[in-house]
Amino acid sequence: MPKTKLNQPRNFPIEVYILCAVGFFVALGYGLIIPALPLFAEHFHANNTQVGSIVASFGAARFLAGLLSGKLLDKFGIRKVLTFGLLYLALSMVLCGFAANFWELLLFRTFGGLGSSMFSVSVAAEIMRSVKSDYLGRAQSIYNGTFIVGTMSGPLFGGLLVSISLRAPFFIYAATSIAAAAVSYFRLAHREHLFVEKKNQTKVLTLKKALVIYPYIAALTFTFLTNFVVFGQIGRAHV
Repeated sequence: MPKTKLNQPRNFPIEVYILCAVGFFVALGYGLIIPALPLFAEHFHANNTQVGSIVASFGAARFLAGLLSGKLLDKFGIRKVLTFGLLYLALSMVLCGFAANFWELLLFRTFGGLGSSMFSVSVAAEIMRSVKSDYLGRAQSIYNGTFIVGTMSGPLFGGLLVSISLRAPFFIYAATSIAAAAVSYFRLAHREHLFVEKKNQTKVLTLKKALVIYPYIAALTFTFLTNFVVFGQIGRAHV
């Protein structure tokens, strides 16, 4: 009997599994600082609004850097932007770990949003580029599942680290980001593709045109609402 598409999981390219490893390391580090971030801010006598501003500023930086990250992909390619973004994120975490007051913590955490944007945009672009449309949903599910496992595991270890030092989770996050950067740089070394090479072969959909597509608007709305709830809970975790 001929094999159906549902029986062909091996059609996923190796890039999917490489990105799963990268995403796991990043998510693990991100989870580590979830219990530490509000407590560290409170250590500097931050009030509830200031604690929330740390979470909000990181998200705002990611949002504002999104279009820039896309342009960097066009110019330098996925592997370079992904690796640089992860190293930039690692640097911001080291600086957060050495922060001497609330305003330094806020500033360094906000800077980290640019690196996080480069990471997320690069991963999404690589999955869409390397996976056939028939398997795109399943590939994205595998990646998201791996990322969630890392995010779930992080707070458990982060809580243990907080009992030792409020600064330790930030340094461990930096280490996991560096590990993710190493995986992306060396494992994607022979698989890098510049989008500019396909510029004349692919029909470009502008943001203006995308904003009138109802499924796209629905996806943006649901993503906004989901993250509004999730990050809102993180911001009040110290209460």
